[in-house]
Amino acid sequence: MTARTDLLFVYGTLMSVASGPLGQGERLRLRGEGRSLGKGGVAGLMVDLGNYPGLVEPRSWSPAAVARSTVVHGELLELTDPEQTFSWLDRYEGIVPGGGRACEYRRDVIDAVLASAPLRRREANAYIFQGGMGRARIVAGGRWTTGAD
Repeated sequence: MTARTDLLFVYGTLMSVASGPLGQGERLRLRGEGRSLGKGGVAGLMVDLGNYPGLVEPRSWSPAAVARSTVVHGELLELTDPEQTFSWLDRYEGIVPGGGRACEYRRDVIDAVLASAPLRRREANAYIFQGGMGRARIVAGGRWTTGAD
């Protein structure tokens, strides 16, 4: 990671508006360990991985995906104790210390914007999908709706 930040960008099962059973306990725990700053977005491509989405960064896009580039919509959270939260949230996302590319996700700091202040960039942690794209399907419009309605 390139910087420390107390912000977290979530875009799928961890969003406070998500209603599906996947991530339900983690959403409740996040609510207790931080607060929502509101809707936001990041440059990226959202892919559907079945029961949950993945955020793919622009630098890993294929030329065909670049043609369909979009904003990934989600929510910015401000964490009270990021170190404590990331200790359990990394495990939830399947990040194993020293696992590198073998893990489906990695946590990294990226630029995000709040919908209420779109001209102001903020550094936020986000879980970036780095798994195989074989089963992934691009989500048009970059907005996850399954279990987040």
